[in-house]
Amino acid sequence: MQLEEEDIHDVCSIPAKLENYSMYTDTISVAFAKIDFVYSFVHFGDNLFYDHVINDIKTYLNQNVNGVYVNYVCFYSPLLPNESFLELEKQYGNFVYVHLPLIAFGQIPYHINIEQLSKINYKYKKNFCCLTNRSTYLRRNVFNFLQEKNLLDLGFVSYRNVNRYDINTDHLLDQPFINFKETHYTDKHTDNPRQYVWYYPVENFLFDFSVETFFEDNTFLTEKSTKSFFWGKIPVSISSRNLMHYIEQFGFDIFRDIIDYKYDIQRDKDLRMELYLQEIYKLATMDINTIPDLKIRLENNRRLMCTLVKRSQTTLENINLNTRYVSENKDKFLGY
Repeated sequence: MQLEEEDIHDVCSIPAKLENYSMYTDTISVAFAKIDFVYSFVHFGDNLFYDHVINDIKTYLNQNVNGVYVNYVCFYSPLLPNESFLELEKQYGNFVYVHLPLIAFGQIPYHINIEQLSKINYKYKKNFCCLTNRSTYLRRNVFNFLQEKNLLDLGFVSYRNVNRYDINTDHLLDQPFINFKETHYTDKHTDNPRQYVWYYPVENFLFDFSVETFFEDNTFLTEKSTKSFFWGKIPVSISSRNLMHYIEQFGFDIFRDIIDYKYDIQRDKDLRMELYLQEIYKLATMDINTIPDLKIRLENNRRLMCTLVKRSQTTLENINLNTRYVSENKDKFLGY
């Protein structure tokens, strides 16, 4: 069930379970709270953050009185720590990086009421969807492949030509493309209406082909590679190496008996894309009616997704508890 208009939140909305947090300066994905000597940062949502956050943390860590540190900094994120954060942990005893993968699901209750989900549609008119809002070079490659292989009519496809950040326009089409009746976008929207990011404008397909937002070395999830589990679809996403393998670690069935994920483990980006295109061709042209036991497996994925959303809220509550604990035990964390 879609949330009402008045309940819609944007990309900067801090997960409700976080207590007394505000957006950190010049970010859209980092919440911040200071309690006494504790500086607590929570990386949430589906965007990365700028280097100035790390530089600011160093400033807080270095503040001292007669050589004695006066602040303790916690950084919580669904991402594994990069080299910069690992170096901070080695250098500073008053810093901790906390890897909590479930934060990635923390904003979902703003967009989906998991207690009132509609029934899954198991009637498929087409094999796949491939929906592109913001254009990128890699997404244009996928669209070009679908077009060159005459696959567009086998799926629900859009390429909306949104050019949000890039000055380069080489990845834009002469005109936006869409081959289905759009229910989410209107003439008033030139970009992604946030209330629809976890929903599909069409339902009667099985595979969701998507190019994730980031191709970083560190796996980072957005709704593109996980929303399928709510609606009884199978995500076939490409991004950083091991994206689909990472998703599987949450417990999802990623249908290894149907999909060949050798593309997902390739270090070379070009080879990863080459193998991905081969795989989506196979899936776009196969007879999906021959796949057995879909209903049970897709229902199980939906139940797991709902469970993870609930667990993410507990994870956020535990961040509050830990922040209070640190603030009440200065001697344990700063040594005095």
